[in-house]
Amino acid sequence: MIRVTVHTRKGELVRIIAEGHAHRGPGELSAACGAVSAVLKGLGLSLLDQPDCTVEGSVESEGRYDLTIRECANGPWLTGTWDLARAVLGEIAREWSRDVVFTISEE
Repeated sequence: MIRVTVHTRKGELVRIIAEGHAHRGPGELSAACGAVSAVLKGLGLSLLDQPDCTVEGSVESEGRYDLTIRECANGPWLTGTWDLARAVLGEIAREWSRDVVFTISEE
């Protein structure tokens, strides 16, 4: 099971944490795990490439992702990026509901 937990403030992305794996069996790849990994990696790299954003993150162990946005002066860019990531993660969770739990909490 992959748990993706997002913290927002006034609807804006503040922190995203993902923990766990979606397994299919020995030697079998999980489409759900690959999809979540691709979205989170893309989100993280996009934020790192954005000069107006300050982020902290870690992938301290396999199956653990933690990203915090300290500041992002380009609000419209962040809103659009978060809107896309939210829609894709939501669709992944709907498609693979036994493998992915996606929650958003407002701070």
